Amino acid sequence: MPPFLFTVILIALALWGGLVKYLFSTAPSGIGSIIIPLALLLFAVSFTLSIPMYFHLNKKSKNLLKHRQIFRKSLKIGFIIGIGITMFLALNAFELLTALNVALFTIPYLLILWQELKSQ
Repeated sequence: MPPFLFTVILIALALWGGLVKYLFSTAPSGIGSIIIPLALLLFAVSFTLSIPMYFHLNKKSKNLLKHRQIFRKSLKIGFIIGIGITMFLALNAFELLTALNVALFTIPYLLILWQELKSQ
């Protein structure tokens, strides 16, 4: 395992810890108390999903790319998946979760995700 992955794991754990601490210590009083946990969740999910995605892409790449390039690709995919999770939670938090909004968000989101996975 490359040494930089230990740093990524520590960052992911710190983000999850910060999210849990923020949720338990802050009362939901305004828009800031909704946006900050969603942003922490986005980054925590992105870093967490990039770790298994890195191992998958590393096994698949046949060592043609360097480890950091493979991790950047896995982080990009993790970030796209994190955006999807966070946006659905944001739609729910702002009471905009309707069938039309979900469809208008899901169709371009899946097309972007499919395009990114296809380019791998």
